[in-house]
Amino acid sequence: MMKYIISVVTIVVIVLVSATLIFDWGRKNNSSLMDQSGEIVIDTPRVNSVIGDKVKISGKARGSWYFEASFPIQIQDSDGNILATSTATAESDWMTEDFVPFSSLIMFSVPTTTSYGKIVFKNDNPSGDPVKDKFFEIPVSFSK
Repeated sequence: MMKYIISVVTIVVIVLVSATLIFDWGRKNNSSLMDQSGEIVIDTPRVNSVIGDKVKISGKARGSWYFEASFPIQIQDSDGNILATSTATAESDWMTEDFVPFSSLIMFSVPTTTSYGKIVFKNDNPSGDPVKDKFFEIPVSFSK
């Protein structure tokens, strides 16, 4: 009887540990990146992704980030030099305070002077008031 109880307890522990590991692995590998304000979520690319001369960007942002259904995105090298500027385009009605999905395809020349950079997401601020400026950055590596 004691061997049976030990066997059952061992199996239950193994199943619980396995389920926890599988759940945690899936959560880490399927999570999106959200800024601290909770206003923009980046699905792709992920932090420290290796990107080439063409990068597909997707995510969602609160309607307040958009003006006329878009907001600017920049790719910068490690020194802050702008390698490319593009726009994220809303994929549904942007005149809301809810999250609105966006996408962008950016093409640029991969720098030869550095291997690292960042993608900078900026809210579209037609007022020009610097107090209303918002931005979010994710680090990336450039492919050779």
